[in-house]
Amino acid sequence: MNKKTVIMLLITMMIIMIGGFLYWYYNSDPKTIPSHGEMMTRINQAYEEAEVAKIQETILVDKRHLFVPYISKNNDYGTSFFVWKKRNWELEAVNAVGHPILWKIDSDEPSSYKIVWNFHPEDKFQSA
Repeated sequence: MNKKTVIMLLITMMIIMIGGFLYWYYNSDPKTIPSHGEMMTRINQAYEEAEVAKIQETILVDKRHLFVPYISKNNDYGTSFFVWKKRNWELEAVNAVGHPILWKIDSDEPSSYKIVWNFHPEDKFQSA
C-alpha cells in the first residue's frame, strides 16, 4: 500500500470512530433516574418559588422523558419535567400549580402528547 492509501484509511477510521462516539453520546439510553433529593435540589435551584418539600413520584413517560410531581412547603401540588439530553437528566420545566398540562414530547408527532397533572386531593371538581 502506498502512503496515500494508508492516510485515507486512517482518516476513514477516525471519521467512523468520531461518528460512533457522537451517536453514542447523543443517543444513549439513560441508566439511572436521579434521586428524589437531587431532583428537589435541581428544581429549587431553577425555580426558587417552587419550594419543593417532597417528591411524590417519578414517572417515566418514555425512556427519555420523566414526569415528577411534587408537594411544596406551602402544601401546593406542582409538576416538573425532566428530559434525557447529552447523557444527563435536564430539568425542562417546572409548574408550581398542578393544573393539567399538555406535554408535547415530540411536537411533530401528536401521538406522543401526554396530559399530566397533580391535583391536591382536597380540590373539588365539578362539571360546567
